[in-house]
Amino acid sequence: MRFLPAFLTSRAPLLLLAALLPLTSCEDKKKVDPQPVPNPNPNPNPNPVPARTHNQLTIELEHNAPDGAAPFRFNTVYQFATGYTYKLDLLKYYVSNVKLLKADGTTWAEPVSYHLVSVDGAPADNPTIVLDSVPVGNYTQISFGIGVDATSNHTGDQPGDLSPNNGMTWNWLSGYKFWVMEGEVQPTGGTAQDLIFHIGFDPNYRTQTLTLPSAATVTDSIAPELHVKTTIDKVFGDPAVAASVVNLTDPAQRTVMGNSTAANVIATNISRMFTVAHVHNDKQ
Repeated sequence: MRFLPAFLTSRAPLLLLAALLPLTSCEDKKKVDPQPVPNPNPNPNPNPVPARTHNQLTIELEHNAPDGAAPFRFNTVYQFATGYTYKLDLLKYYVSNVKLLKADGTTWAEPVSYHLVSVDGAPADNPTIVLDSVPVGNYTQISFGIGVDATSNHTGDQPGDLSPNNGMTWNWLSGYKFWVMEGEVQPTGGTAQDLIFHIGFDPNYRTQTLTLPSAATVTDSIAPELHVKTTIDKVFGDPAVAASVVNLTDPAQRTVMGNSTAANVIATNISRMFTVAHVHNDKQ
């Protein structure tokens, strides 16, 4: 019988232990920390605020001098193309039935849409009309009326901008003045005369639709602003279109109140005063 050398038999337990140690070490390295239990509601805000489906849109009315570059100033003499000079000290008018149109033909109409625009200051300030709750979308046109439509023009005492306290009703009959402009006009070689345009009555209500130079984009976070340019001396007509020109040498066409042929011409001229200069889509 052959026997193993003593040094082998005496070291056998140590050799076995040495062989097992790497296995134990590897098993220890494979152990990982337990994974955290997933949060069943990963949203840190358990009640998130839904995105708005409506926002505001602001119309800023820029009243310009005849050159179109400088703001209009009251009590400042301006030259009209036909050779007349004029200056104003009062200008008020109604904007009503505002609508916004999309490229696909759909329309949003402002409910109870009557805004009294009162131009003040020297230079004239830029009155604004704020439309609330405009649906999200891209709008390419705006439509509005100058004056008060027949539905509300004869309904008597009304609140807000239609209140009689605003000085825009007739003293001698029911109804509203759509446009009030007062000042002086001086024909070439003549003396200064009073200028009074008080335009009203249903036949003189006008609507205008303007195409925007770029779309007004209403989103949850964008409330656009339209800058509408108003060139005031267009109220006197276009010298290139004889039928539109107000004859300021005629006293009956310098003082126009109520409804007449001259009032009808002036009402049409007023509707042609407005253009959209630019659109801001960076308002929050």
